[in-house]
Amino acid sequence: MSTKEERLWQACTDGDLALVKTLTVEEGLEINWADPERNRTSFYRAVHFGHKDVVDFLMGDPRVDITIQHVEGHTPFCKACLEGHTEIVLLLARDPRVVVTEPLKSGASPFLMACEFSRPEVVRLLQADPRIDVNLPDDRSVSPVFVACERGFLPVVQLLLADPRVDLNALTKEEVTPFSAACENGHAEVVRLLLARPEVDVVRADSAGLRPLFVACQNDHVGVVKLLLADDRTQINVGIPDGATAFYIACERGLLATTTVMLEDPRVDINQAKQNQSTPLWIATQNGNLDVVRIMFASDRLVNTQLVSTFNNTTAAQQGGNMTLAGQFPLETEEFYQRRKTCCPLIVDLIEKYEDDPDATRVTVRRLPKIRDYYSSRLFALLVFVSDGLLKMPGAREGTGNEERFFGICGRLPLELQMLLCNRAYRSAREIISTKTSEEAFRWLAKTLLWDLTA
Repeated sequence: MSTKEERLWQACTDGDLALVKTLTVEEGLEINWADPERNRTSFYRAVHFGHKDVVDFLMGDPRVDITIQHVEGHTPFCKACLEGHTEIVLLLARDPRVVVTEPLKSGASPFLMACEFSRPEVVRLLQADPRIDVNLPDDRSVSPVFVACERGFLPVVQLLLADPRVDLNALTKEEVTPFSAACENGHAEVVRLLLARPEVDVVRADSAGLRPLFVACQNDHVGVVKLLLADDRTQINVGIPDGATAFYIACERGLLATTTVMLEDPRVDINQAKQNQSTPLWIATQNGNLDVVRIMFASDRLVNTQLVSTFNNTTAAQQGGNMTLAGQFPLETEEFYQRRKTCCPLIVDLIEKYEDDPDATRVTVRRLPKIRDYYSSRLFALLVFVSDGLLKMPGAREGTGNEERFFGICGRLPLELQMLLCNRAYRSAREIISTKTSEEAFRWLAKTLLWDLTA
């Protein structure tokens, strides 16, 4: 049977004001009882679920302690802020018993929590309170503006940008700026707003030497990369401590969209090497990123094809036009090794052709069929299904020839592209089967692919 304290706790959770009024007059009631698991009082529960009438009633009872903290350090006021209960925030902020700046155990203030949980109305309300420090960070030196930019909460960022007290360049312990955090997480609209503010430091590196353009590129945030390239303050070719530039990291990771955007900007030095003398082309070759190598050769930029590096004691080298590919590296997965093993000879062939006749190679590469990345692995999966006799193409039973048509299309693809598709879907046919949802889904996909390839 529930105790009267537990019944009051539940009534506050449910917002049952009539029952709350009845229970609070019972003799012997421990009105500040809290659940043993998280130390949440009845008052805290009413605040949590936004029951303003219950909160208002309990605040009028002198026995109620409205400051008892949750086990993690949340006060009822802090909970109201992070839940976005604006009217309750206003009620509590006016009560002299409430310390509006009291932090959690992590050091996060109620104002920071309102920013972190994207509560713009609460943020606006607290900004008007002279007791609030709008720059107060938590124990990790994370400020309110940093967390809003990091998470991409545009309405909150707009409020903070309008507040002249906010330090827009506040650093974390790792010396990361709010601007860099927005770039790293791909929040293009936030980046656009910050770029419009001349006081924002758009080039500062963090303690590891990573700059905004670099982190945007390494995470393939193409929209942010475009914005940064369009800003004259961006230091495009400044590398991290080991010399790797933003373009280099895009090539290293095989990020086709980002690499393409950067190739279009004539200011990007596509041949700038790291301190170990490895160039963007070398690292793309080393990692078997055939699609990146292909677009480099297809561009009108002059590519340095000298593949020489001291990295890992010459893990790959080109001598007299022939590349000697090293064996599997320590910690390298078998899947990645097989990808390198397959792609590198094709890349070497491209390099040799490019060195003999750059213009002709560009023309050839530009004529390769363009298939959306989304379909690449599925195209190969279908090819495996058909070749294994595990799936009939749509209409094959009616003799319409779709199966032959499919093979004919695949057969006309350049060998490079066929191998690329295989590398992107290196799983065996049996493993692909385990992901099959239904024959109808594959029929639809095959039909889509057939249309996409011939459109």
